[in-house]
Amino acid sequence: MGGTEGGVVSEAVTGAWRRIESWLEVRAPASHRSLRPPASEGALGAAEAEWGGPLPEGPKALLRLHDGAQRYAVAGDAEGACAPDAFLGGYTLLPLSRMTGLYRLHTDDRLAGGTWWGERWLPWCAKDGDRVGLFLDGASGRMGRWGRTNGPTAGVYPSLVHYLTLFAEALETGRGDLVRSRWVPGLACGCLLWGDPDRPPAGGAGWVPVHR
Repeated sequence: MGGTEGGVVSEAVTGAWRRIESWLEVRAPASHRSLRPPASEGALGAAEAEWGGPLPEGPKALLRLHDGAQRYAVAGDAEGACAPDAFLGGYTLLPLSRMTGLYRLHTDDRLAGGTWWGERWLPWCAKDGDRVGLFLDGASGRMGRWGRTNGPTAGVYPSLVHYLTLFAEALETGRGDLVRSRWVPGLACGCLLWGDPDRPPAGGAGWVPVHR
């Protein structure tokens, strides 16, 4: 990707993420506090040396804002049911070390004849002990997912910008392609948690849908 095009992608990803982060800061402060400081340029450079070239602009733009998110004990969550870092529809924004570690794991598995994994697929968020997640195809710019029982699926979303924009729209309006009748954004203990209104998540920790 050329410098001009890469700059456009980086700016668009940053803009979409700022919408999400601004919403979190006001409506889900516990999730907002889970965000880590930015990744250092030195760490990004080391990762690119291992990657064999520049990292995809979208994930790199996110890393320059926050080196992923981290879990911590939330005040008022006696059951430990609220995961402040799992605000991306249950996924956690990965720090750089886990991005590259998962890339290495899947690549080694591919080379050993296991699950097929694209050469330029970079994981950027995950859940369930990193057994499920979303990746960005550094060659095409499209997003895919991998799961515990099914192999990876490429081309699930046209781009990272598209996905983040859908996510911001869901938070701001309660509408869009990410929202379903049984899959909506909600709040509990200051955390953004997605779930089914008929079967609230967070072990009954006062979860309420954002949009009623």
